[in-house]
Amino acid sequence: MGKIDWNDIEDKLNVTTADHQDGLELSEIDKSRILEKRTQEFATELLLEEDVKSIDVLTFQLANEVYSIESIYVKEVLAKQKITPIPCTPDFISGVSNMRGKIHTVIDIRRFFDLSGCDEKEDMTIFIVETPNMCTGILVDKLLGYSTINLNELQEPLAVFDDRRMMYTRGIAANSLILLDIEKILADDKLCVNENIT
Repeated sequence: MGKIDWNDIEDKLNVTTADHQDGLELSEIDKSRILEKRTQEFATELLLEEDVKSIDVLTFQLANEVYSIESIYVKEVLAKQKITPIPCTPDFISGVSNMRGKIHTVIDIRRFFDLSGCDEKEDMTIFIVETPNMCTGILVDKLLGYSTINLNELQEPLAVFDDRRMMYTRGIAANSLILLDIEKILADDKLCVNENIT
């Protein structure tokens, strides 16, 4: 058996390792393609995150349907207060009420939409809403609580809606939850009310 030439073996291993590394090295074109692909994937992830927009809403019952408005407009929720009628106003203007020292007009949203079963009940709730142009009370049958709506999942208003509800509905969310546009409602010309009655 001959003597092992360890130096020769080491030289051959070094050559093999170098060839292997050369084979793994990417060309500038390959590097550019990989970088571009990763950039596109990252941009797509960011767009998907931006496209998913959720809002918090206050949900309530009107007649046999469930409605909601964005919670950013809700200032306060109150048990039903004493309401003083105002002569010569539309039937959906319930009157005015003293709420924590401030006099607010109260709108019966059921009558505004001409919904059935508009008789007032003892357990009805008033919540104060504020938009850039108005602050007023909204009278509803029952307060249900707060929820979250994914705006991407909103469906078009139902074809059975009349023109008024169609105009003031932003869309239908899961479980048939109707999202109202409270800013449009309070900007309606038929609401002959001011921000506060003094």
